[in-house]
Amino acid sequence: VLAKDEGNKRFKDGDYAAALLCYTRAIKLASPSDDVGVFYKNRAAVHLKQRAWEKALADSSEVLRAAPGDAKALFRRAQALEGLSQPDAALADLRRLLALDPGNAAAKQLAHTLARRSGELAETSARTAAGIESRTLGVALDAAASWEKRTTAANNLFVLASQPDKAAALLRAERVVSRAWAVVLPDNEPPATTAALGEAERSFRVAMLRVLGRLASADAAHTKRVIAEIGFDRLVDVASRKPAELCAAAVALLSLALPAPPQPEAEEERRARLQRERQAREEAERRKKEEAEEGKIVEIDADGVEANGRAKGVEDEEEEEEEETKKQGQGQG
Repeated sequence: VLAKDEGNKRFKDGDYAAALLCYTRAIKLASPSDDVGVFYKNRAAVHLKQRAWEKALADSSEVLRAAPGDAKALFRRAQALEGLSQPDAALADLRRLLALDPGNAAAKQLAHTLARRSGELAETSARTAAGIESRTLGVALDAAASWEKRTTAANNLFVLASQPDKAAALLRAERVVSRAWAVVLPDNEPPATTAALGEAERSFRVAMLRVLGRLASADAAHTKRVIAEIGFDRLVDVASRKPAELCAAAVALLSLALPAPPQPEAEEERRARLQRERQAREEAERRKKEEAEEGKIVEIDADGVEANGRAKGVEDEEEEEEEETKKQGQGQG
């Protein structure tokens, strides 16, 4: 406690180095009954004065681990995060603080400042991103630039086009598809000229065609637009030309317009399906036989027996009667 009191005095005097030593000593010598969180918060205040943002963040976070709703710790961590250029994280802490203490004027003021700054940063970031896309496209389409420089720009455009928001921004540029296609295959260029391209120009054209492919692959609407603006026939034309790299890039773009092939059936699924079909056929045949047996007409004679039977043993009775007659004749003789 003495070390903390001495630190408070040094802090008020503006002797931050001495105050830092005092608060550090207070933390080391703290007893179980001491409120060590106060020592950490005070040391965090010193770090803020010294613009030691990381250390201030660490000390205030240490307090918040034990007491998540500590107002001073939340405010000091927000200040540290502001110093570390993390306005969104700082605002999150300030919102938590204001939920606990709505009347905290200092927190309100800092939150207002950070909210305005965060909005300005977002606008600046958007303008910068748009500027990057525009400048990169401009370099790629600059006929006065070297092939190497234009190819580098085209490769950068490919990276940008791989991000949905950047792809959408590029497609908003005026006539971007037709302008890009014009450098891939200039109007009325004979196939022999395309086949004889130098390595540097060939690499550039392939890179630009890959950019168009990446723009088209973003979603179905982009695919439809890019291929419609280029023209299916012109894509087929390039796909039939040399060099092979240009042909391959054109085929890849064309494939986006074709329906996806059916996926091959997994072997286990195929076997299970065949088993089900076989069982269904066997069951159908069994039922068919049962129905045939149930519906069968059995012919019977006048004595009520099956026609193909022996008619209640009629022949046997006749034989027995004849035998009896013979016996009677023999007896009389």
